[in-house]
Amino acid sequence: MTSSPEQANLIWTPWKNDSFFPLCEKVLKTNDQILKEETLMKENLFTLIAKSVNYNYVSSVPIYNHLDKNYQLSNKKSLFKNLKMYYSSIGQDMFNFFPLTFLIKSKDNIINFNYFYDKNVGKNENIWILKPGENSNRGRGIFISNNLRDIHNKVSEIKKNKTIIIQKYIEHPLLINNRKFDIRCFILVTSYNRRIKGIY
Repeated sequence: MTSSPEQANLIWTPWKNDSFFPLCEKVLKTNDQILKEETLMKENLFTLIAKSVNYNYVSSVPIYNHLDKNYQLSNKKSLFKNLKMYYSSIGQDMFNFFPLTFLIKSKDNIINFNYFYDKNVGKNENIWILKPGENSNRGRGIFISNNLRDIHNKVSEIKKNKTIIIQKYIEHPLLINNRKFDIRCFILVTSYNRRIKGIY
């Protein structure tokens, strides 16, 4: 443990801090060749990793827990947009796989949500979960309600350049010992010299 990032082997921060990336430049700047798709198909992935100049661990160089552009998956708004784009690209309806979801930028664009809320009025299962679209983790800012006025009040609190995700609440989720759970997926990044190679 040290308070000096320059002396640390691993730097951990809850939010990305660009000032830490230059500390890792010795690892980032390599002579690795860009691997072609045919090469990946012919050789075992672990063999390719072992051949990489980044494979050797250098304890004197800090490792930072953040990947640049990681908001594309970790940011709820970006994750929604990317999933929507992906399923559209393969000709599928995203909502065949995920709960009905709305990205709300202001109280003025909540009309589509109102329509689906009204369709469920009177049903027992008209519960919705609201999540901040950006800069949120550990469940902070999450709000669950079946009351349209409460939902509208929450939407009216949206600050400039921020968004809210409104999603149909899963009333009967898969439980383990009567508890909800998260599935965490970890990625091992084996190279990061302005192109990412990794396995998950």
